[in-house]
Amino acid sequence: MVPHETVESLRDSAEEDLWTANLVKDRDDEKTRIICFHLQQYVEKMLKAKLLEKGIQYPRKHDLVSLLELFDNKEILDKHIENAANLSDYATAFRYERRVPSIEEMETAFTSAHSIVSDINCL
Repeated sequence: MVPHETVESLRDSAEEDLWTANLVKDRDDEKTRIICFHLQQYVEKMLKAKLLEKGIQYPRKHDLVSLLELFDNKEILDKHIENAANLSDYATAFRYERRVPSIEEMETAFTSAHSIVSDINCL
């Protein structure tokens, strides 16, 4: 955990990432790499905010599966493990390999991001 991170700052930053993803999508839905990166960041920051809120220490990494595991909730992990792994790739493999996700992958990323965050907010 970064010392200056707070639940509020993480959530604010996450909302900016979601706003950016939506803005770019509305202007040019072909910019899927940028959109998917911001969706991954949105989920990562929301997960970290919830972990911080619960007093759970988290590592500085972009692996959403690792972050989900910290909640110790098998039901949520089982439900989201595949989508979390796919979203994680947008912050690592896709970003550095410069592979461009398809429009279908981008749409799936939006659905996955909203579903993960919705379930985590219920904890």
